[in-house]
Amino acid sequence: MPRSRRNTWIYFPLVGVTLVYFCACLQKVIVPGATFSDIQSLFHLGIADTVRLGAAFYFVYASLQLAAGPLADRFGGAKVVAVAGFIFAAGSLISALAVSGEWLLASRIIVGAGAAMMAQALLEMTSRIAGEKLPVVFGVVTMLGYSGSIIGTTPFIAGVAAFGYRAMMMAAAVLAGIAYVLHLAGCSSGVAGEGQKRAPFSIAGWFRCFTRQNILFFFAMGIPFATTFSFLTIFGKKFLEDYARMTSAQAGAILFGMTLVAAVNGIVAAVVSRRFGNNHLLIMRCSSVGSFILTIALSVLLAMRCHSPLPIGIIALMLASTGNILPVYAAYLRENNDPNFFVTVNSIMNGCAYVFTSFAAWGAGKLMGFFPQENVGGVLRCGENAYLAIALGMVLFSTVSVACTFALRPRKKA
Repeated sequence: MPRSRRNTWIYFPLVGVTLVYFCACLQKVIVPGATFSDIQSLFHLGIADTVRLGAAFYFVYASLQLAAGPLADRFGGAKVVAVAGFIFAAGSLISALAVSGEWLLASRIIVGAGAAMMAQALLEMTSRIAGEKLPVVFGVVTMLGYSGSIIGTTPFIAGVAAFGYRAMMMAAAVLAGIAYVLHLAGCSSGVAGEGQKRAPFSIAGWFRCFTRQNILFFFAMGIPFATTFSFLTIFGKKFLEDYARMTSAQAGAILFGMTLVAAVNGIVAAVVSRRFGNNHLLIMRCSSVGSFILTIALSVLLAMRCHSPLPIGIIALMLASTGNILPVYAAYLRENNDPNFFVTVNSIMNGCAYVFTSFAAWGAGKLMGFFPQENVGGVLRCGENAYLAIALGMVLFSTVSVACTFALRPRKKA
């Protein structure tokens, strides 16, 4: 086989796992984010109970990230997805068939458990196959996978309006099954590269990842991520409808724009970092400072009782650019940690990011339930003070991120 064709063929195993990751990203945003009001009406849930669906997903997702990295390091990403992909597809089907809030909550836990393994498996496979091209190749595959979050906003909302909630959830479940079968086909292609010697499963290695610099890093990157993604996947659509008085389609368009910006920003950040001599820390500091400034701006608008959709929408779109620079984070971790535990430390990073997201979702749900609510057409609407309190919490969150980012000191190159 010609070398150029062979070099292209080695990327084939990434196709299936990228599509599975696409489905995982789709599931992140459709419940409750894109279907918040639909779930409230169909399952007769309150605001706090609806938010809890997202919080439960992210809590399980975050917790299992801690195991995902060591498992991918030990057994390889392809084998991990072969098991986790089945769990994820089954959970997606149960989500589509759920007939009560309790069943829907259980299904989100199952989906979260399966989805937790995808990002680390994708990273392990990409790191092994791409080598020194990791930042750019990983930026491409994560952008393709993350486009599932884009489809989960305006297109999915339009689908729910046209075909109904259950039909669209079933379509998502069928797609997850197809992606899983495609991944198995990729594993059987003979180019997955799973035969090499792997690092032993080591608890000691896991604890070695908790250096002072890594802990600062986990806070530095996790908080901008949580700020953006709790807004995008949990309460953002509800906020845009309640406070900015947007229609469901208009709010969906803003979320669509946010996911598009976040998806493209991953690869843009990697390219810009490379143009600045792989100065990953500079990009990370810009991300944390940007998140801090934007949350302050949003708080000011809410304190002034400004309901104009234009400035609120612009801030939301700009906020998305600060929350996803994953290829830069991955490159920084690889340069500053033992390469034998690269995926392990990356899984801890992801786990922390989603712990922060789960905490932010839980806090937002509590605040939304604490302040007085208004019943409009059978759907509860939160008041202005609830959203102002959430915005101020985002400012406090972002302050910690800025402090940690500027306290980072990267390892000096030999």
